[in-house]
Amino acid sequence: MNLQVILSGMLAIGLSGVPASAPAWTAAGARLKTRFAGDVVPERPLPEYPRPQLVRDKWSNLNGIWSYAVTSSEAVKPVDFSEEILVPFPVESSLSGVGQSVEKNNVLWYRRTFSAPALRGGECLLLNFGAVNWETEVYINGHLVGSHRGGYDPFSFDISATLNPGSTQEIVVRVSVPASEQVPRGKQSSDPKQIFYSASSGIWQTVWSEIVPKKHITNLAIVPDINQECVALTVDVSELGDQPFLAEVLDEEGQTLTRQAGSAGTPIRINVSHPKLWSPEEPNLYRIRVQYGDDSVEGYFGMRSVFVAKDIHGINRIFLNGRPYFLFGLLDQGYWPDGLYTAPSDRALRYDLEMTKAWGFNTVRKHMKVEPNRWYYWADKLGIVVWQDFPAVTDKLLHPSAEDMKRPGQIANEIETEMRSMVKNLANHPCDIGWIPFNEGWGQFDTIRIADLFKASDPTRLVDDASGWIDRGAGDVSDQHSYPQPSKPLLEPNRVCIQGEYGGGGLLVKDHTWDSGNTYQYARFETAQQLLKFFTEQADTILRFKRGGLAGAIYTQTTDVETEINGLMTYDRVPKIDTERLKEVGLRTISDP
Repeated sequence: MNLQVILSGMLAIGLSGVPASAPAWTAAGARLKTRFAGDVVPERPLPEYPRPQLVRDKWSNLNGIWSYAVTSSEAVKPVDFSEEILVPFPVESSLSGVGQSVEKNNVLWYRRTFSAPALRGGECLLLNFGAVNWETEVYINGHLVGSHRGGYDPFSFDISATLNPGSTQEIVVRVSVPASEQVPRGKQSSDPKQIFYSASSGIWQTVWSEIVPKKHITNLAIVPDINQECVALTVDVSELGDQPFLAEVLDEEGQTLTRQAGSAGTPIRINVSHPKLWSPEEPNLYRIRVQYGDDSVEGYFGMRSVFVAKDIHGINRIFLNGRPYFLFGLLDQGYWPDGLYTAPSDRALRYDLEMTKAWGFNTVRKHMKVEPNRWYYWADKLGIVVWQDFPAVTDKLLHPSAEDMKRPGQIANEIETEMRSMVKNLANHPCDIGWIPFNEGWGQFDTIRIADLFKASDPTRLVDDASGWIDRGAGDVSDQHSYPQPSKPLLEPNRVCIQGEYGGGGLLVKDHTWDSGNTYQYARFETAQQLLKFFTEQADTILRFKRGGLAGAIYTQTTDVETEINGLMTYDRVPKIDTERLKEVGLRTISDP
């Protein structure tokens, strides 16, 4: 297995996943499209291996043309699957070929056939979904193999027992959109306007299958300790057996550094002598290869630490790898005019991060969305720090009467289940340095307990209990929002202070706007020069606040999104300001003491 080949975006196909004759496909009408829409090959969109930290070589990409139907929630599997959709693009998107919304009381059905391999004794076939929005049931040859609730986390089913003799198999996926907005959904809205955007329903991340032994690896948990020059590795497996696993750590060039055996389910310590640390300036990564019985997977990790401590002046700062580090970044919504939640290609997914880096920023706040794992891989690879929001329920509880306000038990349990899934799914990415459970009072509840839940689930990262407005003093961070001008930091004895949102300078660019007659911004400008002046003056203010104790600042935002025009790029990814001018300001803000 060659991890570098797979992660670089080349195909590694071990099974047949393309129909014998690929149907015709055309994108649905779009108000805007990016140049990356031309990357879409309908026979196999998004062909890259989707899970860079648990890679196998026997796999098959099942993206492509599927059939679909829409029924009422009471209906059984439809007979007529005459319409076509391009998976994994949301049904509302142009790139799906559909471009239509699904009503709350309706169900979206998907169907396709695929060629299953002949399994040898002791082998299984897993069917994997990167993410489906929202409640999913999966049928193979008419048999229910499993269900899942939630729109942002991956899930898998062993479909071996339902395969028919011969190679041709049928997959049917039933997806229901939640009847209420009391579930995690981020900025998706049935009535998109201003800071809320179009929904992204159904399958929106890659679908793939892979051959595994019955006893196979299900997860690698890798926790770096730069002071002890080691990582703690836990290998989770489908069935515990007597055999040990063997872990091999390699440098980025593939040179083996160390090998060590261990027992599945039990952490072991692997030495990484004189580690090359991960940072935005030097995003060093290590490869890891794990063998358990007949199963073998590859992944990677970065050696870095993050914590809050006092600097030499007694002010709380964020320390990266033992040194104070100022985080200067962008609010990143992760929407696309042609694909909505789903970037048209891996090149597109990488582009926003490349531009963030080119502009001189070192940080992204991933706002109200969890991206596919390949987005975090590129942040790891390029060297960008990520603050990760949990996608909120979208009801605004701006003035809750008391902190002990509770959610109904079932809703709270589902939210917390998704929170835990997000933490587990992203835990190995060195780019992720902090969790944000709540934003501006949206669906906020039981804040102190939830902040403690995140910290207990992952003590190696920071917790920002509430970004903006309703702060309960929990976690590691005090986070203020202020538009358009940033606000003076309010320093605390035990927590660090950041400006979680500010800016929002709007510039309408002709022929690159979702709806030029209906726009939203926090400050409006007519020329790129005016917008650059606004950004520069605000960066100077941030620099002054930094000297007074501010530990990080997030400017709104990377791109325009639908009617919101306050991006440094248009929605279709045209930069509004000269890159070198922005980079000069960004680097000065980060590096000046």
